[in-house]
Amino acid sequence: AIGTFNNKNVGTAKTVTVSGLTLTGTDAGNYPLLSQPGLIADITPADLTAFGLTALDKVYDATLAAPLSGTAQINPLGADDVVLSGTAAGLFSDKNVGSSKAVTVSGLSLSGTDAGNYTFIPQTGLTANITTADILATGLSASDRIYDGTTSVILSGTAIVTPLGSDSLFLAGTPTGVFADKNTGNNKSVVISGLSLTGTDASNYNLLPQGGVTANVTPRPLTVSSIT
Repeated sequence: AIGTFNNKNVGTAKTVTVSGLTLTGTDAGNYPLLSQPGLIADITPADLTAFGLTALDKVYDATLAAPLSGTAQINPLGADDVVLSGTAAGLFSDKNVGSSKAVTVSGLSLSGTDAGNYTFIPQTGLTANITTADILATGLSASDRIYDGTTSVILSGTAIVTPLGSDSLFLAGTPTGVFADKNTGNNKSVVISGLSLTGTDASNYNLLPQGGVTANVTPRPLTVSSIT
């Protein structure tokens, strides 16, 4: 016995006709064979999973966006007319720094004459890393001074950082500046330390101390005395 639907498409309570049977025996000629009537069954959609995409690592940017590479593809059954429409978009589950973070794919759908016979499943199993973003402290300046035998620097201003988006990020600590050596000179580079990041989103950033700060160290007058 062979059962045949009236068409290949998804549907409920679809009529099934039976063929493939014949009568044999001495008296077979006395009977017309009627196919069994009243048979019905459902055809449910087949899963169609996308593939071909890769998730790329990114530097923290305070968004859920996950960069993708490759081209999304599908393999429909037989010669079915099914194609992918839309633009694939990747999303991390959260914005924070981490390794092997799951990436979900959205933005794609099925189109074509036979699209209704399939349930579209976006590509799964994608992962990527989010690495810390560098953030630069600014707002400080160094004052010129007279040589005093030390490398200390007098700083002025207020150190600030500008986080991405609405991130909770602040500077903690007291900035200190030092010259590379104690000697006199013009436009001597100042190395600033003593600051750290705090706030809910601090772990997503790598603090870079303010660079490009310079100051002058001028000679100290030395008075000769005790001469008579």
